[in-house]
Amino acid sequence: MTKKKRYQRYSAPNRDVILHSCTRTIAREHKGEIKMAIEGGCLCGRVRYEITGRLFDADHCHCSMCRRQHGAAFATYAEFNPDDFKWISGEDLVKVYETLPDAGWCFCSECGSSLAGTVKGKITTITLGTVEGDPGIKPESHSFVGSKAQWHEINDDLPQFDERPPDTWGQPSKAL
Repeated sequence: MTKKKRYQRYSAPNRDVILHSCTRTIAREHKGEIKMAIEGGCLCGRVRYEITGRLFDADHCHCSMCRRQHGAAFATYAEFNPDDFKWISGEDLVKVYETLPDAGWCFCSECGSSLAGTVKGKITTITLGTVEGDPGIKPESHSFVGSKAQWHEINDDLPQFDERPPDTWGQPSKAL
């Protein structure tokens, strides 16, 4: 067996990219500052995205809409600053299903993968299942357990909320 390289370095104009084979976390140098980025994409690989900021407020949502959209007992999302998000490829394949006025879910029109959530036309949440590697955050709670699937039993110690957890719609403070 040959041993795989842990890191591969690629050079491109105005940036230096290092890919870690386990996490797909990317470090980019921009104006002397190293920025970490998270990449992900859809099942068919035609839609790709990048988030250059940190994720926050990750949770498992058990509402009936998320269950139907994902075909599972719950969906796992994390929020981020919308200014830190960009589509890398396949943006023309992204469709939005609006469940409320000015709010909805982005999905790949080719393979159907659920990718992100939108508010007023901005991408505000990402489905953690589409992130490649470690997103640097773990779910902190279960939301909408009041409408969870009757056949599903929650077996962890995360806090459970019948509806949306309190204080989850604000962006994190700039101080870390």
